[in-house]
Amino acid sequence: MFDKMQLVVKEEEALNSGVSYLDCFKKGAFRRTRVAALAWLSQNITGSSLMGYSTYFYTQAGLDTSMSFTFSIIQYVLGLIGTIGSWFLSQKLGRWYIFFGGLCIQTVILIVVGVLGFVHGSGASWAIGSLLLIFTFIYDLGVGPITYCLVSEIPSVRLRTKTVIISRNVYNLSGIILAIITPYMLNPTAWNWKAKTGLFWAGFCIACLTWTYFELPETKGRTFAELDKLFEDGVPARKFKSTEVETFNSQALIDKVGRDGIKNMVLANKAVHDTDEKV
Repeated sequence: MFDKMQLVVKEEEALNSGVSYLDCFKKGAFRRTRVAALAWLSQNITGSSLMGYSTYFYTQAGLDTSMSFTFSIIQYVLGLIGTIGSWFLSQKLGRWYIFFGGLCIQTVILIVVGVLGFVHGSGASWAIGSLLLIFTFIYDLGVGPITYCLVSEIPSVRLRTKTVIISRNVYNLSGIILAIITPYMLNPTAWNWKAKTGLFWAGFCIACLTWTYFELPETKGRTFAELDKLFEDGVPARKFKSTEVETFNSQALIDKVGRDGIKNMVLANKAVHDTDEKV
């Protein structure tokens, strides 16, 4: 077992030499970079901006100022409960099921909110406010926190840091755009979409749902070595869960490390044993 660990360390040392950001976009790595970046993008463009502007959104939806503030406080409490709940949910369900299921529920809620935007009356306003509370709970139970698991698990060990940086910058760039257009959507002196904004984000939810089904793999229960092998073999996303992989291939590791690396490892190991015997 100790020899195997040394082989893996030698392999990673060989792989980590001369790594650049361009490597994230090369064949074999680009798929992982794309998946990580789009997962983080999906977290940002599927209605989360409504939570950030919740008090103003509630006001524009027809609730009075005092009740809008109260709803915002309730929203943050539900968000906290949802996040805590995600700790336990992620132990029971796979990453993909949580992500995909959360997007499905978010899509339905946003469509209903958007449709209610065409209805006038206090009843519709209360319904919109209540649905956004449910949306917050579902988001913080599913897509919100589980994205961080996915983004850290999808990249290879060799390119993890750089892949996460690229993915986060995709998230940040989308955040700049959202910060610009969201006030226009809600402001009555601008686009004045009010609750109809839900339909806009529902469209993005549907697009993200489609991408998730075809490209987001299941990573729960997989080691980094297994994920490396699955991506290396080009296994389709929906077969990640069921595909069996051989994680330790001594000949493949020897080919990567080289005979000199193996020789140095054996000599180092022998020196350790000799020292132990003398002690």
